[in-house]
Amino acid sequence: MRRARGHLTGPFAFAGLVLLAGCGRPADAVPAAPLPAASAPARAPSAAAAAVATAVVQAPRASASSPVTEATCATAPLGVRVVAVRRESVDSIRVELAVANLAPAGDWRPGSPAAASVKAAVEGLEEASLLSADGRRRVFPLHGGSGQRVGAVATAPLPGKPQTFWAVFPAPDGPVSLLLPGFAPLSGLMVAPLPAGPEP
Repeated sequence: MRRARGHLTGPFAFAGLVLLAGCGRPADAVPAAPLPAASAPARAPSAAAAAVATAVVQAPRASASSPVTEATCATAPLGVRVVAVRRESVDSIRVELAVANLAPAGDWRPGSPAAASVKAAVEGLEEASLLSADGRRRVFPLHGGSGQRVGAVATAPLPGKPQTFWAVFPAPDGPVSLLLPGFAPLSGLMVAPLPAGPEP
């Protein structure tokens, strides 16, 4: 059963909600497409910069040829990576994510502010939604007859021990974008077809 959404007034009330709720909840409105970045001269990255980029989960820029499959939470040391997006049935899609705690293991303390922010961010994953390629259709996870969401339960991971989270959505047409509260959109995700059945 979905909680009722409150009405906020003003940017300061919105900012306060985000601070209280970790990564927050998704807005009812579909987010606007990001503006294209200004062009800049190409520059080869240094070896040190390349090493850092591969060691930390980052949210790469979307382009026409490469989908965005990784992102970090804006208010918690939590990263997500798309593992698979595939058709579950003729009218549903299964989305599987790896959820990683990016806090240094030596600094991690249960009950700390960082732990509380990670817990809130993981709980926010329950509000995930998919956006169709044309931006006109937004769908939320399917729920069974008992009211429980179809899929694996999202749990807060410990540093160095990623957890897997998956959900099933109604199937919009074409590539999809995954919208997670507090994360940049994971866009341009291609949907793998249903596996071919055995030949008769």
